[in-house]
Amino acid sequence: MTSKTEEQKQDDVFFRDPDEDTGFINKRTAVRYIRKDITTVVLVRGLFSTSKLMVNLMDISSKGALIACNKKFPRNKNISLQLIFKDGKVFRINASIRHHRHSEGCYFYGLKFDRVNDRLGEHLLKSQTDFLFKQ
Repeated sequence: MTSKTEEQKQDDVFFRDPDEDTGFINKRTAVRYIRKDITTVVLVRGLFSTSKLMVNLMDISSKGALIACNKKFPRNKNISLQLIFKDGKVFRINASIRHHRHSEGCYFYGLKFDRVNDRLGEHLLKSQTDFLFKQ
């Protein structure tokens, strides 16, 4: 049996850090579902009123979501996310904006829910028809 050199080990896929190429460390511990069948509304509380904004849901888990819209929000802004499923089930979840990026006139926001929502996670799995997952 021959021993690999250190250089060969670095080239071996099994010895590489999975996030080495991107520089991004994925700290997610929940499965993110890609869902196009959930109507998603962001509720932003102002001083005297609450405004509603339809957004695109890019992916979601029991701990957070990624949304896209054409409105700019500040980081750490507290919002409520209203999720309306085709079966009529509605979830209203408090969240905060943890990160954002802008691309071609669209803002993408990473949301962290104020608490883990196991009921949402169960309903996501139960109502899933297309099994698309994000790693």
